[in-house]
Amino acid sequence: MKKIPCMKKNSLFFISIITAVFALLCLAGFLAIAGIIWISNTQKMYGFVNTKGQFVIPPKFDFATDFENGKARVNIFQGSCDTPRECYIDTKGKAIGSCHETSSACFDTSIMRDSTGAPYPQKYKYDPNLVADSDSKEDAGTYGYRNSRYDWIIKPQYSRALSFSNGIAWVAIPNGRGSRLWGLIDKKGHYLLKPKCTSAGPFVEGLARCRINVTFGSFY
Repeated sequence: MKKIPCMKKNSLFFISIITAVFALLCLAGFLAIAGIIWISNTQKMYGFVNTKGQFVIPPKFDFATDFENGKARVNIFQGSCDTPRECYIDTKGKAIGSCHETSSACFDTSIMRDSTGAPYPQKYKYDPNLVADSDSKEDAGTYGYRNSRYDWIIKPQYSRALSFSNGIAWVAIPNGRGSRLWGLIDKKGHYLLKPKCTSAGPFVEGLARCRINVTFGSFY
């Protein structure tokens, strides 16, 4: 008989869960009847990361250029490539002046990355003691890093690896859908930014572009 209070508590707990689920189902049914539906949409958006792999400007732009003289051009297409809005931002992500409509296309080929999403060479001196290389015998198609004595410092494990600069390097791994995701590593092979960028830019003025998938949702 002493276990009855415990049984009552468990029963009340399960009843509260069932009631909550029932309430959610009722709400979903009401929204459907009223013609209000939650629609999610995944888009590839640009943001900027620092040399620690941290997003200092969140991914919220449809397009972005590298920084130059303290500013970068960003585009917001608002669901259409016909009338994009063009703005300039500073290194904190704040708009410089006002935004305006532009005739720019969705993709500016003069500043696009290569077909793999890799950034063009960085504007810094490369580290000669850590050189990207592949082991064609044992790990064909994978890349790692060797030192000046040709010893492996970071074993081959990436589908693409760029040169180290200022102690960091962009590396890529397959995403399982025929393309790559880019991340940042340090000289020990530790990730500063786990692979999530579908494309990446070189570090300019301490910031690099990173394009990732962002999911939005709206009620209709």
